Amino acid sequence: MSIRKYFSSFDNSGVTYNLNEKLEVENTVYEYLNETLFKKRHAMDILNNIDVYPYKDDIISLLNNLSRYIKPNKLYEASTLDKLIRMQLDNRKYAYIFNNLTRKQRRNFIQLCLINKSNIRYDLLRLTKEEKNIIRSEVQDILSYYKHLFYLKRLFKDDKETLSKIGQYINMNGDRIIDEMISPLYNEDEDKIEGHKYIKMIVDDILKNEKANYNNVNKLKSGGFSCVYSIKDKVIKLGSNGRVTASFPNNPYIIKPILRKVFELDGKEIFVEVTQKVDSNESNITKEDLYKLYTKLRNLKIRWTDVHTRNVGILIKDNKIYWHNDLRPTDESLGLQKYRGTEELKAGDLVILDADFMYDESDKKIKMASKSYDREFEIIYQKERKLIKRS
Repeated sequence: MSIRKYFSSFDNSGVTYNLNEKLEVENTVYEYLNETLFKKRHAMDILNNIDVYPYKDDIISLLNNLSRYIKPNKLYEASTLDKLIRMQLDNRKYAYIFNNLTRKQRRNFIQLCLINKSNIRYDLLRLTKEEKNIIRSEVQDILSYYKHLFYLKRLFKDDKETLSKIGQYINMNGDRIIDEMISPLYNEDEDKIEGHKYIKMIVDDILKNEKANYNNVNKLKSGGFSCVYSIKDKVIKLGSNGRVTASFPNNPYIIKPILRKVFELDGKEIFVEVTQKVDSNESNITKEDLYKLYTKLRNLKIRWTDVHTRNVGILIKDNKIYWHNDLRPTDESLGLQKYRGTEELKAGDLVILDADFMYDESDKKIKMASKSYDREFEIIYQKERKLIKRS
């Protein structure tokens, strides 16, 4: 490929961006930039045209290289910050940039975000009280376009007045919350009509049961396959149907599912699970606690290979379904195999929240999760069984 197709040459010592063309570039351009263009005389040319730099994932490396030749006050002047904001980079890259700015530049950055109606996640920035006040003063306008309402609530969690304004807006615009809940399940250009309709029906049913409103919907976490939200005493898990074990033996040691189903929506499979909320503070859970739970499953001939504190919690209430009518879903309706075991877990007991990587022990396709105690626990369990048999 000819590099000059995309760049124009000033002289034999180097090249700079062609200001007249914004063409798609090939991979070799990235290498060429890093090996050839970082010369003092061309650094400003590159910076002035940073908005056409095609390798957004490597923008931090580019800025760090430019910082060898350009002083910080020039590197991050308002015009450059404006271009960076318009590039719609990954939020953690913005956090890195912001946390390396001067006080004046940080203020400029926030003001430019507001002018551009940017969806940058402010909760990832190390904001001072003064910087947070700039955002607070514009919160009513921000609410009209911002796509991270859950994180905006988190940013102002200690500010009752601002939190109240956000809550009032959310209660009057519940569809915005549904959109935000389902957005991780879709690509930006995909049709979300069915997803919005059916997830809204489920959320509305939970809100009715809990006597809650849309402002009571809170994001708890995002995992490998799903996003998890709480609505007072209930938890709803939404995910693409990329689960490792779609079905496994139902048992007393998983959190009782109220709903567990794969829906075909907008031409894709979406997994929905509704359960009771638990105490998921990992610091309250020991390795010994995990092993006791593991042995109970193994005694039921069930193999759980993602054994970790992140996948368990402590019951706040007894492990049963709490609903406004007598709801008793069958194993089949939950997509689970026949129930095993008789124990009934009580408040304070350890329970499994994420039952992915759970199998019948005879399954020929058991998969192992990373960062799990399964292998260690299985060795101990088998040794203990041998000792019992001998005695």
